[in-house]
Amino acid sequence: MRPLTSYCVAVVIVFGSAQHAAAQAPTPAQLATPTPSAKMPDNLFVSGQTPIGGDSSSRGASVEWLHPMTTTTALQMGGTVGKSQSGWFSYLRAGGMTRLMSMTFASTVDLGGGHDSGNEFTYRRARGELTLPTGFTPLLAQAEADYISLAGNVATGLRLGAIYQVTSRLSIRANAHGYLSKYDAHYETATEIVDETGYVLNPAGSVRADYGSVKWKLLAGVFLSKRPALTTDAVTFAPSMHATRTTFAGLQVRAGAQDLIGVVDVSEQPGGRITTLMVSVKVPLQ
Repeated sequence: MRPLTSYCVAVVIVFGSAQHAAAQAPTPAQLATPTPSAKMPDNLFVSGQTPIGGDSSSRGASVEWLHPMTTTTALQMGGTVGKSQSGWFSYLRAGGMTRLMSMTFASTVDLGGGHDSGNEFTYRRARGELTLPTGFTPLLAQAEADYISLAGNVATGLRLGAIYQVTSRLSIRANAHGYLSKYDAHYETATEIVDETGYVLNPAGSVRADYGSVKWKLLAGVFLSKRPALTTDAVTFAPSMHATRTTFAGLQVRAGAQDLIGVVDVSEQPGGRITTLMVSVKVPLQ
């Protein structure tokens, strides 16, 4: 029976990215104000993550630069390098955000690739997010579209959510996620060589709470999803679904002009538990 390498890689990165989207340290767009100010300095974000438990050996580091261009627009540039269990990957990122009336648009494009089990692969991703008021002042609505191409495998995603400002210190975010990907399986049985194609839907939901002030902030939440598990036998190939849960907690602290962010997430997988530490530093560039 031949390995389903390309599909496995797609599942690991596509759904791994979706899983950790809620748990990762806040991105530049999340830490910046919705209306960039011309008086704001440029900001540099240096981040890294490493496992501190479980069987995962994936590690990564990234640098992002946020440059306010006008009172309503900002430019975002950066790059990421990382090591997986059987290879490495890297990509460059370009994007930005702008405010039009009461709506905020943010988008990023990633281009890169890497090696997995000795095989090269390419990676492309495009995301666009819209944040808009609902007419009820404490509540903002969000929508995000996501396109991922990895080693010839393509997945498209949609996220719908809301941010509710409960008090001046407490906010809650809730999201519904869904990724649709196509698989292409090629394997051998006792009597024939089989090619199968199909689509897999990965539904998920997440809740995150932030509590604090300008100088400090606590964040915590949970990400629940259904992910495909590859199952094969001598007759057929069919991805089955299994549930995963990731809980996370973190702290953001203002230290002088810098913001320090640390997040720990614990991912419950069928094969065991994986704990990951993520650290990010926001440095204003005067």
